[in-house]
Amino acid sequence: MGGALFQLVATLAALVGIEVGETTPDGKFSLDCLRCVGACGLAPVVMIGEKVYGRLQPIDVKKIIEELE
Repeated sequence: MGGALFQLVATLAALVGIEVGETTPDGKFSLDCLRCVGACGLAPVVMIGEKVYGRLQPIDVKKIIEELE
């Protein structure tokens, strides 16, 4: 995992209170790392449901999670 992606995963894990491979007790969030979602040009990306969010930084991830909670 590259540095930018590692930061995103760490931020996501802290925000939702789970580690990679886990699901929140309410079933709302799961955290997995995938090799490819077909959006290399937008890397690093996060996929939530069917929506792909690209060119993210940790602050962007925080805003996205806050909107979904």
